[in-house]
Amino acid sequence: MDYRDKFRLLRKGNGLEQYDVATICGVSNKTVSHWETLRYNMPISCIVDLCRYYKVSSDYILGLKENPQLDKKLFEFEDGSGD
Repeated sequence: MDYRDKFRLLRKGNGLEQYDVATICGVSNKTVSHWETLRYNMPISCIVDLCRYYKVSSDYILGLKENPQLDKKLFEFEDGSGD
């Protein structure tokens, strides 16, 4: 299963339509459809936005780890408490 399949499963599992993903990423519905049918590559910026939205790690999406949970240390660093 590649990252696009995982995003489709996450989208459907969260009750979202392609329109919702398009709004999150600032693109058209057609673009999201092309991502899911492998016609276009999804830009990294959108992968990041969707990982944040779904609260899953990019490692999970990219198939580098099986656990979709984010590392809490990342949030500590982003909010300045992990200095």
